[in-house]
Amino acid sequence: MRTPKNFIYYLSAHERCTERLHFRAKMLGAEDIDVSTDPEIIQIRRMVRSVLNEINRLKGFTRLKPFGPHILYGYIEPQHRIGAYICDLFATKFDNTIVILGNSRESWISLCMDGKILRCAGLVLGKSLDEVKSALSIFEEDEEEAGCMENIEKVWKVYYSSQFCPERENISAFHRRMPKKVLNSAGLEVEQNKNGVTLEKFFSI
Repeated sequence: MRTPKNFIYYLSAHERCTERLHFRAKMLGAEDIDVSTDPEIIQIRRMVRSVLNEINRLKGFTRLKPFGPHILYGYIEPQHRIGAYICDLFATKFDNTIVILGNSRESWISLCMDGKILRCAGLVLGKSLDEVKSALSIFEEDEEEAGCMENIEKVWKVYYSSQFCPERENISAFHRRMPKKVLNSAGLEVEQNKNGVTLEKFFSI
């Protein structure tokens, strides 16, 4: 894994990043981080890669669920300060859909519209969900039935595309690569369904 040019961003997100390490890193380039044998620079390299690894895990294994029309939410409890970053990634993937991620202590809310990201932070995940849904309901009270059905269909398509990934059907390989600690951090303790099937397969059973 090569160190990215914007490695200072990822270093800053590490839970144990100090002002000294941050200052030292600003004097270095990505190539220095990759090849140095200096103990402190090696520490910086490991911290950057720790953050990048957690980002990759949460991107790949966080599960989103619908919470009424136009809202998707998911449970994450990252070790590092990357909650807002992960939330922005999912919001970019699902345009015009509010994405809420969080846990029992904090939450992050992102919305991508016209290529721009709107974001804010909240406290408990459940409270943020209720507040956002309450705000949206004001604008949806007068929707026609056809419009409601269209929204339901949209949410389903977004939800289904976020869940199904055929290469993850190999459950034994999944568990070899994803230790229990990682599954818990992504809130997947109830998501490991060995009998899961696609919609097409379901109707053919």
